[in-house]
Formats: sequence, C-alpha cells, structure tokens
Amino acid sequence: MNKLDEKIISMRNQQKNQNVDIEKGVYIDHSLTEFVEVEAFDGQITLLIPSNFKDLPTEHAKIKYPSESRPQFIKTPPDDTSVNLCLSLIDCPITEQSLADDAREMKNLLKKTNPALEFYKSNIEQLEDFKLAWFEFKSFAIDGQMFNIMFVAPAHGQMLQGVFNCFFDKIETWQKPALEMIKSLKYTKKEAETVSQIK
Repeated sequence: MNKLDEKIISMRNQQKNQNVDIEKGVYIDHSLTEFVEVEAFDGQITLLIPSNFKDLPTEHAKIKYPSESRPQFIKTPPDDTSVNLCLSLIDCPITEQSLADDAREMKNLLKKTNPALEFYKSNIEQLEDFKLAWFEFKSFAIDGQMFNIMFVAPAHGQMLQGVFNCFFDKIETWQKPALEMIKSLKYTKKEAETVSQIK
C-alpha cells in the first residue's frame, strides 16, 4: 500500500466519525462524490445532489413506479438505479403548523397499507426557506430490503413530498448524505423573494 492509498483510507475513516458535509464532497463507494445544485419544478426549488445523478429513464420509471401518479422528479446514478431521490408537488396545501400531523398521517397510512414496514428516526427540520418533516423506514421489495427517508414540506401553496431509497445494506453509505440532500432543499432566489413579498 502506497502513501496515497494510506491517506485516502485515513480520510475515509475520519469522515465516518464526522458530520457529513455534501458541499465539500462525500466518499461514497470508495470514491469522492461531488454534489451540485439542481433545479426542480421549473426552477421553483433547488437542492444538492451527486453530480453523477441523472433523470431515471422514462421506461425504467414506469417499471419502478407503475402508478400514473409517479414522482415528477426522479434522480438516480446511471450505474445503480436502486438508489433514487424522488420529489413531487401535490395540489394539497399544508402549513408548517400541520407538518407533524401530516407526517404522522403519512406514516400511519404506510403502516396500514403495509404492516411489515419498520420505522426508525424522524424529525422536523427548519430549513433555509421552510420547515420539513422526515422519517426513516425499512420496506421490502421483490429484489431485497430497502432503506427509505420520506419527507414532506409546504411549498408555494402545495405539498412537497419526496423519498430517498436504496438497498438496506447501503444504509451506512447513504443515510447521512441522503438526509443532507433533503435538508439542502430551498426556494430559488427569485421564488424566495416572491414568497417573502407575499408574507
């Protein structure tokens, strides 16, 4: 093992014990992953995602999310479509005051639909432009167990709903970066100014 390899391993080990900062890059699957800001919903919202994440091809999206109400925004690495970050804007207004109840209702609906789901951490975060509620759970697919972070927030008079998922055996790789991606959600500068004027 040469000195460069030793340095890389040392950096990875240090990172495991530190808070993840996606603005500086994160080691994922043994390589440094850079994160870039992208826009969603015609520029209303931005967030940070890995630079290699691309739109999930339509034919794959129809298979993975067979409902016609599949997420409008689906990003995934080109070499591993088991990792997904999805967003939807739903015409169902919610408020920051109702977030806890809305997240609880979503969780109860999931439990009712699939009692086998296992739930873990949850929280309400104050982001730069709005509050967001999230919760983690394990689901079961044909090809294996999945780790999920589902989240919901008010956005421009609508409900912003999303989910990150990956195979459960990749939880240590993706759990922290995924949550940081979700917490990077914000209005674009133009939209933020409009919302401020409305308030």
